Amino acid sequence: MKKSETFQKCIKYFNNLRFKQKLILSYVLIGVVPFCIFACILYVRTERSMKQAVETGFENVFATQLDAIQTRVERIENAMELICVDDAVIRVATMPYTNEYSKYVDIAGRFDSALQSLLLMNSELSSYQLYLSNNLIGTRSNFLSLENLKDTEMYEVLQSTYQSQWFWKEGDLLLARKIYNVSNKNDFAVLVLNVSYEEMFSNLENVMYQVVLRDIPVYQMEPEIEKEDYLKKKASIMSGAGSFSMYMDRSEAEKENQDTLLMFVLLISGSSVILLVLINAFSNAFVRRINRINNYFSRAVKEKFAITIPVDYQDEIGEMTEHVNAMIAETRHNIYDVYRSRLKQREYEIKALQAQINPHFLYNTLSAVNWFALQSEDERISGIVTSLAKFYRTALNNGENITTIKSEIENIQAYLDIQLRIHGNSFDVEYEIDSEVMDYNMPHLILQPVVENAVEHGIDRKEDGRGQLFIRIYSTEDAILFEIRDNGPGMSEEILEGLLKKKKSGYGLRNVNKRLELFFGTEYEFRFDCTEETCCYMRIPKRLDMLQQESQSVD
Repeated sequence: MKKSETFQKCIKYFNNLRFKQKLILSYVLIGVVPFCIFACILYVRTERSMKQAVETGFENVFATQLDAIQTRVERIENAMELICVDDAVIRVATMPYTNEYSKYVDIAGRFDSALQSLLLMNSELSSYQLYLSNNLIGTRSNFLSLENLKDTEMYEVLQSTYQSQWFWKEGDLLLARKIYNVSNKNDFAVLVLNVSYEEMFSNLENVMYQVVLRDIPVYQMEPEIEKEDYLKKKASIMSGAGSFSMYMDRSEAEKENQDTLLMFVLLISGSSVILLVLINAFSNAFVRRINRINNYFSRAVKEKFAITIPVDYQDEIGEMTEHVNAMIAETRHNIYDVYRSRLKQREYEIKALQAQINPHFLYNTLSAVNWFALQSEDERISGIVTSLAKFYRTALNNGENITTIKSEIENIQAYLDIQLRIHGNSFDVEYEIDSEVMDYNMPHLILQPVVENAVEHGIDRKEDGRGQLFIRIYSTEDAILFEIRDNGPGMSEEILEGLLKKKKSGYGLRNVNKRLELFFGTEYEFRFDCTEETCCYMRIPKRLDMLQQESQSVD
């Protein structure tokens, strides 16, 4: 009887130990019996795999380092590509100036800003030089004559390509690209970016490597690495103009792995039989209690969380059981709060998306008003300011997410009145609006981003003829349809996909699509037809009670 009581006390003592103490006791118990009979076999079989692991690890490190370099190269090349197709940069680089004001606006107001932004957003870039042949030579200290490049390798290479090219010159890493006038591709300039070698290859501080650019060794390990002593990987970089090679001392890596493997085998060899038996026993002891918690969990939903798990011991599992009991009790009270919080979250997402409407139109319009004011007093100023006030009155909508179709129409009419004045009435707008739809509700600021897209990507890009913008709003039995069409050059699938999905441009259309989805779920349609002209089709359900529902939701 006493033996049985003593045994029960030992079991209870063990179960009340902290989890860490149980693990320590387990490792002490299972580290006695040797596993030496398996050590030699394990070593022979594993040695081969360790050699392969060294090579695989080296290849992975090489791929990682190469990817980091290529990522920086591609980012800088993309930045160069964007800056070289900028209209202001092209004008400064290729066109002669006869007007000092235009020259000042293009250089100080646009060119300098674009280049400074390029340098600030890419820490690898330190400075630039612009080699040109127009009358801006010397306007800036780095506006140099194109003649300085002739008879150089850079000039010869750039003559035959419009892509960015990498060069190494007297210890400087350079990226160069032609900037040409579309109307005359023979009239070009060359933009050269000075790239910091240390920044470009900053991830290679602890790596043995070699960089060659246009057959010029940029960086090479010393002394020269013998092939039989080192692993080597090589790949082209910088659009094929250079190569990157990386090395690793095979013998050192394999020796370290062998030492580690031997130590591992010796340690494992001391724990075989008892390791398997005792780990299984300890695992069963822990898993049994965890399984019991899982069983209670599986019953919790069926019994509507009206259960309590018994707590037998005061170790970590016991503490976890107490926390689970508290969680089950609290879950029952939180279901309703969670439901309300999800409704609020949906409301906040809608308001957050609406608050992200692109403010560039405000800046552009105010700039136009300021320009007119500087020139002279003009009735156009009064017209623009009046339309601008109307636009923002309807845009703000007293802070409401829902508006009427009539208010949306007033908003885009004010917007287009401003655009017509800015564009000198260079395009026509035609409205075809069913009077019966005026009082129906719709999400606020849905039409303006679509109309803005039609002006920016359609009317403004029309090369000949007069621009035409057609806006039609009509109803069916259960829906309201919107059709916004322009006679611009149309858009490719790639451009349209970028406007609808990518964040770097066209954010207004993404905003419209997301807000329509949040308000109507699957009951709406929003699509484009860009085969010849650009036409946006939108369909929403008829609603007269959205304002009332929005008010009740907030309450």
